[in-house]
Amino acid sequence: MNDFLISERDVVLIRIVKTEGSSPRDPGAFLLVSRTSSFGTIGGGYLEFDATKTARSFVTNPKFTISFRNYNLGPSLGQFCGGRVELSFEKLTDRIKKKIIEKEKDSKKLWDNVLIFGAGHVGQALIQQLKFIPLNVSIVDSRPLKTLDFLLPEGCKNTAFPEEEIRNAKSGTAYVILTHDHALDFLLVKEALLRKDAAYIGMIGSKTKKAVLQRWLEKENVVSFQKVSTPLGASISSIKGLDKRPEIIAPFVITEILTAFQTQRNSIFNNENKARLNP
Repeated sequence: MNDFLISERDVVLIRIVKTEGSSPRDPGAFLLVSRTSSFGTIGGGYLEFDATKTARSFVTNPKFTISFRNYNLGPSLGQFCGGRVELSFEKLTDRIKKKIIEKEKDSKKLWDNVLIFGAGHVGQALIQQLKFIPLNVSIVDSRPLKTLDFLLPEGCKNTAFPEEEIRNAKSGTAYVILTHDHALDFLLVKEALLRKDAAYIGMIGSKTKKAVLQRWLEKENVVSFQKVSTPLGASISSIKGLDKRPEIIAPFVITEILTAFQTQRNSIFNNENKARLNP
């Protein structure tokens, strides 16, 4: 988004102000429109097409500042949500652009955190696909650089003590464990379980590795094995003979992670509601 705002001189910000009934996006969703391109989405379909067309008419109007329009999401728009949305159209000044960029930076601090251990094939496939999702993603590898015959992903942390990354992680982090070493995997799983605040713990492996991990954790008196998702992606797809290429495995793992984050948010929301009802 920053690149778009910097490169485009004249931009209109379309924002969903209010919704009634069913709508494709929630209030706050936005779309930036210039003379020839756009960034973001307010839900797609004819609503977005018509809003973009309207915004472009405002982009070329030097006197335009701000406007509001209501849309019924019915057959006249070729949509059948049955709801209603109110959109705002605002011509961006340099001051507003700067404010949006700053707000975007602040919002990233509130994103959920994902910590990947192991920068091999699956780790690299994950980091590539996760960069399109609003999450704070970090990747760690413990192997000495001189032993590697490939380049680590940009920003990958190389450390001999990856377990320290778990100890220093934020509460509610998702941990994806897929290192080159089974023993290291087990150690990292144990560290994540001992925190008792992980949103998700996933470990690459087979049914045999899963059984060995469970027995080892029992010997270590760690009894929360059921919180570990392994093999990776198994909770999403039970298809036999599933393609195991890293680029195929990665989306299943990402779905598990996003599901875990949503479950965590729902739990926090429900607990807050209970606290309000039972002060």
